[in-house]
Amino acid sequence: MKKFFFVFIFIIIGYVLEFIIFNCFDERWMPNILMLIIIFVHLAMGRNTSLFAAIVAGLIKDSFSADMFGFNLYSFLICSYALTLIIKHVYRRGSPSSRLLVVFICVILNFFVQYFIYLANDAISFVDAFRFILVPELLLTLFLAPFIFKQLEKCVSKLFVLS
Repeated sequence: MKKFFFVFIFIIIGYVLEFIIFNCFDERWMPNILMLIIIFVHLAMGRNTSLFAAIVAGLIKDSFSADMFGFNLYSFLICSYALTLIIKHVYRRGSPSSRLLVVFICVILNFFVQYFIYLANDAISFVDAFRFILVPELLLTLFLAPFIFKQLEKCVSKLFVLS
């Protein structure tokens, strides 16, 4: 129960960070911090906690979004389920480069899930979506991933070692 509470707090803090970055900078340069938290939770606490994190992150992001409700929830859940396979085949424990590869794959998977949901509703050029959404989000998310993971590791080690 305690770890679900802290995952909820991490998601809230991640969403607030995304919101601040979105309002301070250009909207194209927004990292997917919630996806980083979901990946970290999967690596540190397992699949079930990661699914909880995906549900909470999706519900919070959808609650404050102008898009259709369930849009982010659906894409985060698919990425959380896919993380099990990605980690099984790609991730090597203790390797920072394999962590970045997992982030790379998840951000791209999240982009394609969201793109195909949008495609069902609106006609969006793939080239424009790739250039203006995926590339900036991917670069900034990969840039921030080591820092975010290190901060989350510090929090988790302090919170769960003391119990």
